[in-house]
Amino acid sequence: MSLQATLDNTIKAVSNRAAEGQRLFSPIASLLDNHLRLSSNLPPHLLGALSSLSLDLSAVAQRHFDAYIAGTTAIAAPNLPSKPYSPPTTRPLSGLSQSTYATVAS
Repeated sequence: MSLQATLDNTIKAVSNRAAEGQRLFSPIASLLDNHLRLSSNLPPHLLGALSSLSLDLSAVAQRHFDAYIAGTTAIAAPNLPSKPYSPPTTRPLSGLSQSTYATVAS
């Protein structure tokens, strides 16, 4: 087989793989893009959280798309240190005593 024929076959195979990858990943990308676009009126603290999630999901999707195109397995992202989740602190409503398991059980 000539070098030109080999190149043509490679281009065709990569083009087919890219079209399949687009078919596979495009709905996910559209969903994320649309959700972000429709959520632009959220309060800043919610929009920031959504944008952060969207960037993370985008990076994961890009890794998987690139791996699919290359015909390899996506490598897991390194575990980045993050601060542990802590729910917002709340105070008991005035006039109500704080309940503990011991007081409720007795």
